[in-house]
Amino acid sequence: MKYLLKGNLRGFYCGDCFDYLNQVRVKAYAAESNETLTAAVAVREKETFHERSAETVKALENRLLAVADTDENGNFSLELSEKQYKGGAIELDFECGSVPLRLKLKRPPVPPRPLQFHLGSIQPLWKENFETQTPFLAAYWENSIAANYWCRLLQRLGLYVICGRVLDCESKTPLRGLVVKAFDVDLIQDDALGQGTTQADGSFRIYYTKADFSKTIFPSLNIEWPAGPDLYFSIETASGSVLLREPRKRGHEKDRENAGNCFCIDFCLKAQDNPGSSYAPAIFQKVGQYSIASDFDASGFSNDAERNAFTGNLPLIGAIPAPYSSTALEYRFRVRNLGSGVSQIVDANLMGAFRIGTLNRISSGFVFSSQDYWVNNAGATHNVVMAADGWITVPRENALFGSTGQFAPGEQMGVLLSEKLVKESFNLIAPTTYVAGQPFPAAQRASVHTFEIVCEVREVGSSSIAYANVLSRIAICNTEYLQRRHPNWAGGDVNMYPVVMLELGETTLSGAGCNRTSETITAVYSAVHPMLERISLSMEGNGVLPPAFSATPLSPGESIGAHPFDIRPLDPCAYIVWLSATFRLSSGYGRIPNATVTDHIAFCKA
Repeated sequence: MKYLLKGNLRGFYCGDCFDYLNQVRVKAYAAESNETLTAAVAVREKETFHERSAETVKALENRLLAVADTDENGNFSLELSEKQYKGGAIELDFECGSVPLRLKLKRPPVPPRPLQFHLGSIQPLWKENFETQTPFLAAYWENSIAANYWCRLLQRLGLYVICGRVLDCESKTPLRGLVVKAFDVDLIQDDALGQGTTQADGSFRIYYTKADFSKTIFPSLNIEWPAGPDLYFSIETASGSVLLREPRKRGHEKDRENAGNCFCIDFCLKAQDNPGSSYAPAIFQKVGQYSIASDFDASGFSNDAERNAFTGNLPLIGAIPAPYSSTALEYRFRVRNLGSGVSQIVDANLMGAFRIGTLNRISSGFVFSSQDYWVNNAGATHNVVMAADGWITVPRENALFGSTGQFAPGEQMGVLLSEKLVKESFNLIAPTTYVAGQPFPAAQRASVHTFEIVCEVREVGSSSIAYANVLSRIAICNTEYLQRRHPNWAGGDVNMYPVVMLELGETTLSGAGCNRTSETITAVYSAVHPMLERISLSMEGNGVLPPAFSATPLSPGESIGAHPFDIRPLDPCAYIVWLSATFRLSSGYGRIPNATVTDHIAFCKA
């Protein structure tokens, strides 16, 4: 039986600032079999992480089990042969011949030889994964390299990193799309180290090398005193308006002088710091619980253990300005199908009704009242009507006392009706009827579609976009299958988002749904959907029942087969066979409630 170890590598700079290790080679070695092995597996990272010497790497070659390269998100997959590996402890290293990050540097540093680092020894917790034909044991392991080791590693490679965030001082709202520039105070000529653009969460990174701050206009004086850069910063809008310009003397203060190769800093800007804006814009931040900045992977799935695609009505969450902003604002969403390239505005047809906030009032006698404020809900007392071109005007009521009321913004910026963007419907009854266990027709296979979602903000009455942010990729799947389930036993036609069909070879498939059987009952099954995760077959009844069977799909999106149950030891009685299938779908808050779909059939043991 083969072994499959999947994992993830990332390195921390400070706090919650990290990068995934990109294109490093992960190596798995058989651990030495000695009395200290158990202790080695339990040792903490700070006692195990270290650089391997070239001699040690060569000596380890005869214990090498497998190698794999990480992708841009730090993920790797190691397949261990059962001929070499028997399930024991493993030593894990990684090798890099250049900076292990996805960067474009003017002068990328390259070490004199590939460097190899030891991560530690682990005893994987292997769990069985049964596929229809090839069973295997699987385990998952992830490693977060602590800042002191990660920064030392990058320093060994000659890389320097500045990691930070830019927020609004009062609202603490992240400011996106600003350009942060870093400089080094030098004796003769200040060095421009680099720049970074703030993301949806206000975060930015600036990468540079020692060559960027040690250069001078005199080649013979190519030295830097002291050893690290003395940092000061400026912050500008994308159009070049300066919001913050620190004096160069700031680089000589204690907290900025001789900065290390990992430097973390946060900035806050006040409204008056921005000459072109006296408001905090509406900012699109999440789809349900999933942050657009960090919770989606490169394929548009949720970037967590569930790795869901999205379906149904999707809540678009963000920060909506308070009514006392000095500028009236409006916002809208646009979507682009990344497969076809077709773009469209999210208008009233694509946007469901949602509660944008509340209207609060204090009337005479100091009686407080609160009423919901809606968008796209014509029957509501307080309702914002979307413009034909998708713009939603943020309510401006701002008088808590009296009859007007004060608008208190909520978190929902919209509800995207994704089924109106894309929905695939299939008829498995006509012109021919599909039966469980048969090869699935290629023309009836659904797909996952990926979209880009853009939020645009502008001042009311203006034609120019003042601010925009983007979820670059979200995977959406909306399907519907009309299918006929075991009409010979309590079945019929059903319409569901997945195909989940069960037949019994000895009874329902033969057309004799009520016949008794005595030796074997064969569960013939089909589970089909692009986001199928796994299926299981089990039996319900009295006595010691046959063991359950589970499988992960061999082909993407389908698990089709037949599984026999030995029923000879069972007492004569009625029993039920269950098919259960689980699907990786979310409407924004973890798995959808009906992520597991079942089918079942009863039979009688003679």
